[in-house]
Amino acid sequence: MARIGRSLWPLMLVLSVVIPFQYASASAAPPGLPLHVTPLQSSVLEGGSARVFVHTAPSALLTLRLRYAANLVSTYGGTADAAGRYVFAWHVPTGKQLAGAAELQVTARSGAESSSWSSTLLIKSRPPIGLFVATTAKKIRAGDSIGVFVGTRAGARIDVTISIADTETYTGTGHADVYGRWVYSTAVDVILKHQTTAEVTVLVISGLDQSTAHTSFVLQPGPPNLTPYGFDRLASALAPAPDLSKYFKVLPDKLVVVSTAEQTMREYQQGRLVHENYVTTGRPELPTVLGIFHVYLKQSPFTFISPWPLGSPFYYPPSPVRYWMPFFEGYGLHDSPWRSVYGPGTNLPHSSDPGEPFGSHGCVNIPLPDMVWLWDWAPVGTTVLIY
Repeated sequence: MARIGRSLWPLMLVLSVVIPFQYASASAAPPGLPLHVTPLQSSVLEGGSARVFVHTAPSALLTLRLRYAANLVSTYGGTADAAGRYVFAWHVPTGKQLAGAAELQVTARSGAESSSWSSTLLIKSRPPIGLFVATTAKKIRAGDSIGVFVGTRAGARIDVTISIADTETYTGTGHADVYGRWVYSTAVDVILKHQTTAEVTVLVISGLDQSTAHTSFVLQPGPPNLTPYGFDRLASALAPAPDLSKYFKVLPDKLVVVSTAEQTMREYQQGRLVHENYVTTGRPELPTVLGIFHVYLKQSPFTFISPWPLGSPFYYPPSPVRYWMPFFEGYGLHDSPWRSVYGPGTNLPHSSDPGEPFGSHGCVNIPLPDMVWLWDWAPVGTTVLIY
């Protein structure tokens, strides 16, 4: 026994040196912070919500960095609560072709210590909306109307663009009805020398979802009354459309043109005919003033009081109208509820309108639906040409 005790003594001496060294090493601070990260979903649609749960040291500063498949980088920051918890929540951008694996990296920092975690999140493309598009005709003449029928999701927003030879564009916007239907219709007022193809693009948006479809139709040169300003339905060989270059070197942005000879009114915007209708101007004894003027007032409602005394052939009782747009010292544009017939010859004595068999007292009388349109379209300052 004495021999054994003597043989263990050197080993005990070694342990007495090694054990304190190992204990001191184990009690040192561990490298980095505790960091546990749990994505709350493995995949998400473009435009959808994503969340990542983080558990780390209390009050640690957190950073989430995302690198999407399209090399788009987004960074978010946060601070862990007193229990070391935090949830990153964000929306994946739409319309940037982000489908694929997105790289996630979470970093936690507290003082001089830090830890990081990496993983991936699958980004999926949003499924397209069902979309059907067709035109009402495959071939039309310039100046005719074309309709674009759209079938899609109920309530979806619909944008239609018709492009012609990269120079003319027609656009329309609407919403599908409860059955998912909508029709866009427009007159294609372009001047063509040769047949061409019109391209139709339809974009449908419903919430975060969208779809695009394309179709086309053939456009042939139009009829003779297609003017440089658009298709003029009131023009004819005997009543040609006005040549505005006789009056303007540069057309005003908005222009109202009244022909006293033809009893017509046309509205142009940026050189394009956008509206036209028949009117009634002054009778021969009280003709409408001719020239270039500007609307200087808009008043609704308004009542006309006769400047001629009772007994005068020109006297009239107080006459209310809904809209009054004067352009020159008592001359103006207005509706006329006492009149039911407008157009050629109505400024002369006639029997077609028993309520008002004469022309106006100098103003331009306009049918109410057309006056409503004009009131909404023409601001104070709009140029008026009377010829």
